[in-house]
Amino acid sequence: MPVLQSPIDGCNWKSQDLDEAFAAALTTALQIHDRTVHPPLAQPSTHKLKLDPPTIAAGCDPDQWSAFTRQWKMYKAGMAITDNVLPTALFYCCDTNLRTDIMRDLQGDVASMIETDLLKAIKRLAVKEESTLVQRIKLNRMTQSPGSNIRTFLASLRGQASLCQYKATCKELGCNHIFDYSDEIIKENLVRGIADPEIMSDLLGDSMNDRTLEETVSFIAQKEQVKGHYTKSCSKCTTCGVWCHRVASSRICAQGKGNRNPPNQGRSNKDRDQEQVGYIYEQLCTTSEQTNQASRLELHIFDGQWVARPSKPHPMLLVNMASLPEDHALFGHPMQDTSQLKTITMSMVADTGCQGLKATKEHVESLKEWLLDYYGATTFNVCEHQPLWLMNCEPLQLHVDPHATPVAVHKPALVPIHWQDKVYADLERDVRIGVMEQVSQNTPTTWCSRMVVTSKADGTPILGSYKNLNV
Repeated sequence: MPVLQSPIDGCNWKSQDLDEAFAAALTTALQIHDRTVHPPLAQPSTHKLKLDPPTIAAGCDPDQWSAFTRQWKMYKAGMAITDNVLPTALFYCCDTNLRTDIMRDLQGDVASMIETDLLKAIKRLAVKEESTLVQRIKLNRMTQSPGSNIRTFLASLRGQASLCQYKATCKELGCNHIFDYSDEIIKENLVRGIADPEIMSDLLGDSMNDRTLEETVSFIAQKEQVKGHYTKSCSKCTTCGVWCHRVASSRICAQGKGNRNPPNQGRSNKDRDQEQVGYIYEQLCTTSEQTNQASRLELHIFDGQWVARPSKPHPMLLVNMASLPEDHALFGHPMQDTSQLKTITMSMVADTGCQGLKATKEHVESLKEWLLDYYGATTFNVCEHQPLWLMNCEPLQLHVDPHATPVAVHKPALVPIHWQDKVYADLERDVRIGVMEQVSQNTPTTWCSRMVVTSKADGTPILGSYKNLNV
């Protein structure tokens, strides 16, 4: 006689001896019941995302390594990487040089390694270890970058503070509570590094001085929205003391107060050294009012600081030079008599501009900082609240074919509704900083190109269409 058993794992139930026909009918009925009432649970389908793998290179800092490991966890989960190919996928997240170093360091089969062991090997070769004290010094030197908002600055501070170990364990016997005071340190450095001096003054002078970190960031963000983004280019003039006038490294005071004053000896060593460099450089470059001749400028190289040093020999070339009457005519200056023209050969200096540069790895950051500070009022000026500086030279000549037919478009351009505010703000900004000039009403217009609004690669609008000018 057959005996039926429970099909459920872990269940030891058995039936009594049953008649063979009855047992077969009962088994069939139980199978039908199981298929209709208790269907098997559907297995969730694994959907792979199309993600770019994170990358890591040798010489990264601990903050970059932390960001890489977090991106790696999201990448392997999103791509549903199986365990048998996981070490290979992790290995190819490294750049070419780092992969070569790993193969030299690990003589075994990398594809068969455990993920944690391979991560340790990559970290050992890629991460440039620095002490906690160095990380804290870096945090204390951080300032809000020109053009960035306060929340971007906060994110940078949080990333750096995570490497500083601002934590302490309770010293009471039997208490293992860990105190984390990172937010207080971040708030102090955030307030100290604000780029806009007026926002800093409003924050420090406010009666509510016990704000949390998030409340402080919200206060600053609201001020930025009202005023627009002020930057380092809107700092205090070292000569006349006016804000939003020029940066400390600017040579000439636009208010006509003269050149830069000698450096203030009461400032910090870092600021005083930079100001001394700029002051000396300015004295070498200034022109004499009596002779209108430029002073002699000796070659200076950056070797931790600017040092007067002779340049290396420059390569010389022999160049054949000849006048081209056709080009003169095209530019509106035809040559009347070409009989005396002849080709001459002369030696010239092939000046690359690099004979006096000594920018080793340890000097790169300080040199970069000096260049950004020195040219902050001109090349790196991103302030939208003051006109751009003009070049002191002859006005640019626009050469137009005298036989060309002027084209003036007066029909308003169509602007997509989601770009209207942005386009109007950009036009107002360009007028404010002197890039464009508003034409008065009822002014006769000979040439006028149509404005076409399209998107750049980052999705922001760009203006202009010079189709008729280029015909």
